[in-house]
Amino acid sequence: MSGDVEIPLEWVASAFGLTPEAALEAMRAGRITSVVENGVGEDEGRRRLTFFNGSRRARIVLDAAGRPVQRSSVDFGAADSAMRRAGGPPRR
Repeated sequence: MSGDVEIPLEWVASAFGLTPEAALEAMRAGRITSVVENGVGEDEGRRRLTFFNGSRRARIVLDAAGRPVQRSSVDFGAADSAMRRAGGPPRR
C-alpha cells in the first residue's frame, strides 16, 4: 500500500464548513494539516485520514477500495466550553 492518498477536496471542505477554495487556501497556508494512518490487524486495508484546523478535527476512514466508510468531525473548543457550561471540571 503506497503512502499517497487522494480524496476530493470537497470532503475536507465540508468537514470544516468551508468552500473548496477556502479549504485549499487553508491547506496551502498550513492552517489545515493532516495525518494518514494505515490500518493493521482486522483494519488491514483501511486508512484513517485525520485533518486539523484550529480547534477542529475531522476524520475520514477509507476502505481498501478508497471509499469512505466513516466520517466524523468535532470542535474541541466548543466541547470545552460546553463542558464548562454544563458544570464540567473547575477552571484552575
